[in-house]
Amino acid sequence: MADQASPDSGHLRRIEVSGYKSIRDAVQLDIAPLTIVAGANSSGKSSLIQPVLLLKQTLEAQFDPGPLRIDGDNVRFAHAHEMTWDDGEEFTIGFSLAHRGISLKYRVRNGSSKNDEEDRRGATALVDMTLHWHRRNRSGRATFTEGPLDAKERESFAQAILGKRGSLEELEAKGFVRDRCYLVPTVRPKELGSAMPFPFLLQHAYRLDLPLDVLHVPGIRGNPERDYRLTQVGKRFPGTFETYTASVIQSWKDSSDQRPLLQRLGSWLRTLGLTWKVDVKPVDDTRVRLRVGRLPRARRGGARDLVNIADVGFGVSQVLPVLVALLAAQPGQIVYVEQPEIHLHPRAQVALAEILLERAAEGVTVIAETHSGLLLRGVQRAIAQRKAPPETVKLHWCTRDEDGATVVSTATLDEAGRFGDWPEDFADVELDVEAGYLDAAASALQETTR
Repeated sequence: MADQASPDSGHLRRIEVSGYKSIRDAVQLDIAPLTIVAGANSSGKSSLIQPVLLLKQTLEAQFDPGPLRIDGDNVRFAHAHEMTWDDGEEFTIGFSLAHRGISLKYRVRNGSSKNDEEDRRGATALVDMTLHWHRRNRSGRATFTEGPLDAKERESFAQAILGKRGSLEELEAKGFVRDRCYLVPTVRPKELGSAMPFPFLLQHAYRLDLPLDVLHVPGIRGNPERDYRLTQVGKRFPGTFETYTASVIQSWKDSSDQRPLLQRLGSWLRTLGLTWKVDVKPVDDTRVRLRVGRLPRARRGGARDLVNIADVGFGVSQVLPVLVALLAAQPGQIVYVEQPEIHLHPRAQVALAEILLERAAEGVTVIAETHSGLLLRGVQRAIAQRKAPPETVKLHWCTRDEDGATVVSTATLDEAGRFGDWPEDFADVELDVEAGYLDAAASALQETTR
C-alpha cells in the first residue's frame, strides 16, 4: 500500500517543535545517524527532544492518559501550561521520515478551570493532526481533526497514505478518532457494515510507533546499587533505559548467540580505560548483582579482581547504561543520551566519540545532548581520520535570544572534520580560560620577583 522506498526510509530524519517551553518559533532539527545537540545550560537542548519523549511515555502508559501523559518517567510536569512558551495555549510536535511526516498540535488548559466541561477535557487536547509526504517530486499535506470525513477529506487521506492520487479500494475511511496522542482513521471494509478504528494504516505508512523505538538514557542515572531488579528484556524499553542495564547484560550472558555483545561491551570499557570486564551474578529470582574489574586491564588471576560496581568509581556506573543501550538498540531504533560524558576522564570522553560513531554507522540513530568539547573534538578527529563520512554527523547549537527564545544553529562537518563558526564554541571557552590563567600567572610571577 505504501510506496516502496530505500531500506533506511523508516529512519527518523527530522524533529519539528514550536511553542514548547523555550522554543517560541518553529524549529526543525535535522537528524543524522549521529546527531549532537550542544549549548549552554538552559539554552533549550532538552526541549528539542522532550516532545518526542512525551509521545513515547503516552504510548507506553498502561492506561489511556489522554492526548499526552505529562507526568511520566521520561518527562515530568505538574501543570500542562509549564510545557508552553510564555504560558501559551498551543504547541506542536512533529517528526519526519524520508518521504513522510506527521505534525500534532496540542492545546493546553491554562490556569484554573471555570466549569465542569473544562475539567472533563483534561490538561491537554489534541487539536489536529497534519500528514505530509514527498515522493517523485510530488509533495502534499493534509490536516485532519477528530470527527467524520467528507469526500474531499477522504481523497486527501488516500493521498497521504499512497503518496499520490488514488483511492483505498477495499477500505472506506469514515473519520478520525483519538487514540492516545494520535488521531487514527475509522474505516468500513466493504465486507462489513460498521466502521472501526484502523490504526494500522498510519502505523504502516507513517511509523506512528516510532517514539516507542527510543531508548532514553537520562542525564541523571542514579547512584550505583548493590543489587539491581530483574526486568523483562525485549526489543523495546519503556521508561528510561538505566533500569534495564543489568538485566540486558544478564540476557547476553545467558545466550550463546548474544555473548559477542558482552565481549564487545568489555572491549569498549577497556577502550575507555575504565575496566577490563563486566559480569553479572544472580542474587535470587528478582535481583542480580553487577561486578566489574578494579583494573583497566586484565592480569593473571584477574577473576578474583571483580568487585561490586558500587565499589568502583562513578565513571563505570554512569557510562554503562550508555554503552549497553547502544548495543541493545536495533538498526532503525533511536538512542537518546543526555550528557554521555558524565564522570568520564577527558581521554575517555574523546574515545567515547568513536563508539557513538561506530553504532551510528551500523544503523542505530544516536542523539547525544552534551556539554563536552572533548566529545565534539573526538568526533571531528574521527571524521578527519576517515573513520566515518562527514554526512554521518549533524551538529546543532542552542542559544537564547534577548526574549529568552531558543535559537538553533546547525552545521555539517566537512571532510577535514571542520564545522565553521558557531554562536559560541567550547574551544573558545577553554582558550579564554587558559589565556586568563597564563596572564594571571605571569602577573603573579612578576610580583614575586620585584
